[in-house]
Amino acid sequence: MPAQFAGATVASDERGSPVVKSRAYRRPDGRQIHPHDLQKSRKIDLAPVEPAIPYLVGATGPLRGANLMFTGKTASDLSVSALEERVVDLGKQLGVGMQPMEDSLCNWQKSPESLIRFRG
Repeated sequence: MPAQFAGATVASDERGSPVVKSRAYRRPDGRQIHPHDLQKSRKIDLAPVEPAIPYLVGATGPLRGANLMFTGKTASDLSVSALEERVVDLGKQLGVGMQPMEDSLCNWQKSPESLIRFRG
């Protein structure tokens, strides 16, 4: 049974790890909390949640990175949902969660020709 955390639906994946299922939650003051914001809660041991997909809607760096990875261009005609599916498939093949995939795509698109180590 999915639980609610900060208004977002949190369910378990096949390994039993909590994953965020909803795209965004609007707070009473009108501001939004996005799933990637909830990921920060695990860094302070508030809630060990993982995103179920890379949230590319409204993203800049991760969206550019996904386009570059799968089309060779930073902008393409592929829909965001198609890109998200491809990132999920690649993450499963690599055994990497969606938060590291999203972070990696964002950082890689900044300089795809050279390795810049990220320690964030």
